This record gives sequence, structure tokens and C-alpha cells, in this order.
Amino acid sequence: MQSLNLFFKPIIRLVLFSFLIYFLHYFLNIKFLENNFDLKELHVFYFLINLILLVCFVIVAKNWTDKSGFLYMSFFLIKASIMVTYLLIFRNHTALTNSYILHFFAVYFAHLIFSIFNCVKVLHIFIKKA
Repeated sequence: MQSLNLFFKPIIRLVLFSFLIYFLHYFLNIKFLENNFDLKELHVFYFLINLILLVCFVIVAKNWTDKSGFLYMSFFLIKASIMVTYLLIFRNHTALTNSYILHFFAVYFAHLIFSIFNCVKVLHIFIKKA
């Protein structure tokens, strides 16, 4: 039961953070920026990527704590390449405006800072157990 709690706690933090960022972004977009972007697609994209990487990170940190730093760095490389691919595919369907790219990277940096925070917390938990 304890290990299941350690597994789901970072995921629950990610879900709560993703909802918070989505609603904050939606509110700012509607109230102040008045853009008509489909924010759901963008936020679901980031949530799914971060969820997959977080689950893999928790599993590796639990079993091989000393290797988790290398995995963490490779995840950010993978995430960056997925982002570029997403933008290239999206560009083929719609014209990318500077405003959309700013929205895209603002959400990316928010998730990046949260991912760093969340992964450090996971590492602290597993280092204390070792």
C-alpha cells in the first residue's frame, strides 16, 4: 500500500497542476488576450507526455535511483523532440502565429518547472528510503 501511494502521489500532483494551468490559461486567454485557440488540445498534449514520462521516471527512480538522473535528462530531450514534431505537424494543418507559439512555450515552461519540482520530490522520497 505504501509503494502504491508513492506511485500515485506524483501523478495526482500532475493532474491537479494540469487542471490549474488549463483553467488559468483559459481564463487569461478569454479575459485579456481574446484569442480563439483550442487550448484543450495543447494542454492534453502536455499532460499525456508528462504523464508517460512521470510514470517511467517513478518506476526507474524506485528501482534504480542512481540511474534516474540520466533518465531525467533524456526525457527532456525526448519531450523537446516530440514538441518540435508536434509543431511541425500542427503547422501543416494551420498557420502558426507568433501568439500561438508564445502560448505553446508558456505552457511548456510551466510544465517544465513543475516537472523539475515533481521529479526532485520523487527522488527525495526514494533516496530517503534507500
